[in-house]
Amino acid sequence: MVIAAENTEHLIPILLAGLCGLRREEIFGLTWNDIDFDNATLTVRQVVTTSREGLDIKIPKTKLSARTISIPDPVLEVLNQSKSVSYVMSKNGEVTHPGNYSHRFKKFIDKNNFPPATGLHKLRHFHATLLLDAGVPLKYAQSRLGHSNINMTAH
Repeated sequence: MVIAAENTEHLIPILLAGLCGLRREEIFGLTWNDIDFDNATLTVRQVVTTSREGLDIKIPKTKLSARTISIPDPVLEVLNQSKSVSYVMSKNGEVTHPGNYSHRFKKFIDKNNFPPATGLHKLRHFHATLLLDAGVPLKYAQSRLGHSNINMTAH
């Protein structure tokens, strides 16, 4: 999937969901100021959600969702090459609508013949599976994923 996403708008969301475990709303709320390139970390400070009025920028739902996590070197390298201003998922500095992006992501999935159920949230589950299969303690995986309940991480 990463190879198919090279040189597309999909590479960064795939990497952030699959290798960092971010939720779609967290990816779209991420700003370049949230990324510490020197320490290879990113901080989830806000999320972008949709409402009847349009887009809402909010703090994460729980204290555990607001977190700082390490960024794997390959992800950091892509982010460093894409570095701009304002939101990570923006071409013009404005907030991008996560729902509109999801429609484009579905077209990307279909075009590349990936399984229909593949989505950004499934990549987040992939990340959780990688962590647990590698023997990472459940409590650490819970913290990295921002789960408020450890049972959610265990399933």
